[in-house]
Amino acid sequence: MDDEPLFVNGLAEALEDAEELNLEMYRAYSSDEALNWLNRTKIDIVVSDIRMPRMNGLDLQLEIKRQWPSCKVIFLTGYDDFNYAQQALRHGALDFVLKTEGDQVLMEKVKQAIQIIELDRAQEQFMAKAREQLHQSKAAVQKEYIKDILLGDKMVIKVRQQQFKELQLDLDGEEQVLLVLGKVDKWLESSQRTDRALYQFAIQNIAEEYLTKSAKLMSIQLDSTRFVWIIQPKQPDLERTQQQIRFVQGTFEEIQLTCGNLLSLKISFAIANQYVEWEQLHQQFESLQILLNQRMGLEQELLLINYQTSDQIERIETHNPSSQIKKWIGFLQFAFENNKSEAFFQTFHEIMAVSQQPNVNINLLKAEIYLSMGSLYLSNIQQWNLQEEIGSRMDLTKLTRLDQFAQWSEIIEYYALLAELIFQLRFSGWQEQGHKLVESLKHYIEDHIADDLSLTRLGEVVSHNPAYLSRLYKQLTGEGLSETISEARMKQTKRMLMDPHIKIYEIPAAVGLDSLKYFRKWFKKETNMTPQEYRDSLPLDR
Repeated sequence: MDDEPLFVNGLAEALEDAEELNLEMYRAYSSDEALNWLNRTKIDIVVSDIRMPRMNGLDLQLEIKRQWPSCKVIFLTGYDDFNYAQQALRHGALDFVLKTEGDQVLMEKVKQAIQIIELDRAQEQFMAKAREQLHQSKAAVQKEYIKDILLGDKMVIKVRQQQFKELQLDLDGEEQVLLVLGKVDKWLESSQRTDRALYQFAIQNIAEEYLTKSAKLMSIQLDSTRFVWIIQPKQPDLERTQQQIRFVQGTFEEIQLTCGNLLSLKISFAIANQYVEWEQLHQQFESLQILLNQRMGLEQELLLINYQTSDQIERIETHNPSSQIKKWIGFLQFAFENNKSEAFFQTFHEIMAVSQQPNVNINLLKAEIYLSMGSLYLSNIQQWNLQEEIGSRMDLTKLTRLDQFAQWSEIIEYYALLAELIFQLRFSGWQEQGHKLVESLKHYIEDHIADDLSLTRLGEVVSHNPAYLSRLYKQLTGEGLSETISEARMKQTKRMLMDPHIKIYEIPAAVGLDSLKYFRKWFKKETNMTPQEYRDSLPLDR
């Protein structure tokens, strides 16, 4: 900004001509205007005069740093004053340029500022801060990560070595693991929520005290009553595997007794009887859950050993696919929310393939799938207000009436067709909303062609973040907003040039351009003619 309009306009035109910079620019002819822009939108680079009325450039710099600390400030002045330069640089200005040095010097400083901004965004300081934040929330992040492994997330398991290092997990991603599942049978009647949190930490601390001398372990609290321990020997030795397993089993018996004696808590454990690869861990987890749940409520302080073989563990999801179905339903919801039809149908077919497998509880399994998916569909249909449109094409009562289907294949076909219709209506609805947004912006631009058409202002008009609006508009139309604005300006310019009573020097302000010089340059670039040449080329009887 500068208090000399001609200088501001000339500088802006020079920057606009540098198309490789791809800048969104805002002009300010006073400190008040500059502050207004700073309050309305994020500013990355400010070019400002130092000597201005009311608020000088140095005071403005302090306000800039308060609102946008990363903003790069370049000062211009006509005074070769070393004291000003010192103050500006001391306050964090990027550089100090004399007006007499010309546009090219300033252009280089702006390019330098852009390079610094891009570099700043990738600087180690941000990674260091992220690592510090990760360290502070390490336990929570580790917990979520291990949960993903227990749920069988293949991508998470695949890159575990790198993730273990980043999350500082004291486990080896290549060594086999042993799983233990624990559950508090019953809390003390006098215990409150805060008391239970302390007990939960105490249980984990007791287990660590017994195990960490000879084993590496990760303890995760799954919910208010359940825990899981992932265990590896500190010195893996295949010949001593069974001895290590017996050590773990015997140690958890001691942990159970200690929790009872010190905490007055009755706790049950289900312990695996073999080490497995990380890829099998989620199957072992399901197996232990089944083992523990089958006995819960009948006894307390259980100490159960899972004697399933490797082959039996690998088939656990076939025999108890409920947890996998719940995970799949979550994937389907994500696909619905993000309009990802391909991912949706991939998971859909996986679920239906499970329903075709031989199983002693196949009818219950199919009923679970039917009801889970019906609930998912109903929730999304209501959320997006699609009841009338879908109800006029398909019978929605079938979502809650299993008896309306004669065969399971009819349910598969019904759910597949219904999903296709939901995606179709969502996409058409998104297109319609996008069309309305584009039309609204185009009408506003045409009606306000002489006014502020900055990305910030257009974002305010349609209640969108400016950066998001720019991406969305290009996605919807295939062109940038600046192109649309330029086309609207050209359309209005040509309309005005057709009227011989309108002077050419009156046109720039009427189409939102600040100077006649820049207007002529812009028009010739777009048409290969000057405004006067274009007017002269028009038929006389226009």
